[in-house]
Amino acid sequence: MDITFSPDTRRSIGQHIKSRQVLLRGHTGGILGRPPPSFQPAPIPKVDTTNPDFLDLVKTLKAGARLLHAAKNWEHLPLLINRNLDHIASSIKPPMASQQFRQRIDQAFENLKKSIQNSVQQSNDENLLACNTKLL
Repeated sequence: MDITFSPDTRRSIGQHIKSRQVLLRGHTGGILGRPPPSFQPAPIPKVDTTNPDFLDLVKTLKAGARLLHAAKNWEHLPLLINRNLDHIASSIKPPMASQQFRQRIDQAFENLKKSIQNSVQQSNDENLLACNTKLL
């Protein structure tokens, strides 16, 4: 199943997940519910609840927050991965390689980079949709 969300749709799902975090925690803290770096959080109190779905809800919210962070990281191919693929492409040096050969290798690796990025984004989108559906 190929599911790809536009940036607006990702933002909308992210806002829904964040709103659920606010309901659960009572505040958002920093980005995606994390406290600002200088903030020293109080010890987390033990939560007594009769809601049998509470733990699953918390796990789903945490997964959603992680996926939103990953989606932001994968808007562009991470620099280290990009550099490593460039290094591999440049290390392919058959004897008597022509400029045309080099262009084909470079194009193949550009296609690979786009494919990797799209695959990760698609996986994140599918998992975000699953989290959003679970929270509804």
